[in-house]
Amino acid sequence: MGVYNKYNAVHRGERRVADTMIAAGLAADGVFSAEDFLAKIAVCDAGFLYKTVTYSSHTREAYQKRNAKLLATFDGSAQWRSDALAFITQVVGSSSFHGSFVYASVKLLSVPLLKKGSGEMQVRM
Repeated sequence: MGVYNKYNAVHRGERRVADTMIAAGLAADGVFSAEDFLAKIAVCDAGFLYKTVTYSSHTREAYQKRNAKLLATFDGSAQWRSDALAFITQVVGSSSFHGSFVYASVKLLSVPLLKKGSGEMQVRM
């Protein structure tokens, strides 16, 4: 048996199952969509967006820098809120929304997130 890791789970498991379903003429849509996420976050206040940016995670250095700048310039203004929404929309356009914005995904869409810590399964936020 091969090493279990995220790559194997996603590429050899989830994607293979989805490809097989599609080939059989079945629907293989995701439960949570980026469109739903963006629609729900678009009506959130600056405080919620601040938490969303605070608890975000980015693999691209440009996103990490922009994220840090947003946090450093937070003033709760309409302009800051607009800048945060533009940033979130850009990230969602090129990355997994639930991987990048875990806090908002859990709070707005009830995306289940389990993390193992000390042998217990936990949801923290």
